[in-house]
Amino acid sequence: MTPKELAVTMKRSLILTATLLAVTHSARAVPVPTQHVPATARWLICVDVDQLRHNPVAVALRDRGLIDDRASTKLAKMKKDLGLRSWDDLKSILVYGTDFEGHDAVLIIHAKIDQAAVVDRIKSKHGYTVSTSDKRTVHSWTYKKSRGKDDDSPYKILLHFYSDDRAVLCRDPKALKAAITVLNGQAANLTSGKAVLRARVPATASLYLEAAGPVVKSQRVGRHAQLLRQAKHLSFSVAHGADDLQLTMHVTTEDADVAMSIVQVIEGFRAMMLLRHPRDEAPQVHDAIRTLRVETKAGRISVTWPISNGRMIQVIEHRRRNAPHGRKPAHSHDAE
Repeated sequence: MTPKELAVTMKRSLILTATLLAVTHSARAVPVPTQHVPATARWLICVDVDQLRHNPVAVALRDRGLIDDRASTKLAKMKKDLGLRSWDDLKSILVYGTDFEGHDAVLIIHAKIDQAAVVDRIKSKHGYTVSTSDKRTVHSWTYKKSRGKDDDSPYKILLHFYSDDRAVLCRDPKALKAAITVLNGQAANLTSGKAVLRARVPATASLYLEAAGPVVKSQRVGRHAQLLRQAKHLSFSVAHGADDLQLTMHVTTEDADVAMSIVQVIEGFRAMMLLRHPRDEAPQVHDAIRTLRVETKAGRISVTWPISNGRMIQVIEHRRRNAPHGRKPAHSHDAE
């Protein structure tokens, strides 16, 4: 995974978390499945959909129809692609990799999947084949990116239904075999003592991202991303309390100047957002931004943003009211 792909994946994970909030219903939460990640993983992203169902923000987003048309359309397609009869059938989405530069990323979907429907859908894809390896059925097809992308060369996607409620997707046959080995409990995972990642996941986290550096290696990134070239570790989480949300990010670096620069960037962003949303025009957004805190100690930068559920709902409603033309909220049933 390239640095640009990692950044895009982070962005999409945040969007996915927000949109899934609006289409899921109450259910008992399950922990982030760190036991399914190999000890050699250098980065991971997990969305615990079951955890999202507990939050009042989810109810507000769904009941007030605060999903725009474009997101609603994408959610409908995603639901069909995953073979879900209901969003309640989706439990968690996990993505990880052992190399930032390679193509060894593994996606594990925990859900009640209509496997027959998924197979019927992918049979029509270009280059579809089905094979058996170690008594396990593997479906594959050729994926071609849209023209104009940085790398638009086609590549194979592999799909294996590990069980009735878990599907594994990746590009590398070796990565697929390694993923199955971990799922079988035959290889060290993040709960082992010698894992690369720390996996200190908050008990109520719905979104968790972690990467062990150097987080960025490529020179072809923006100035702000260049600061992460010296980062040794990065983690980000969204945790839910009874009355609030807690967004937390930690960045570790051994370079004091880099640490100071990262803090300046974050503080600058906070100041810019406060100017864009003056208190006399958007008090709920202004007050929410003011709760963001940045601290640094011994090369470890901590960014925390505690925000009440009520205030978060107000912020989302404000953003929707001021959304650009063509991004109107959709009725909640459109996403279901």
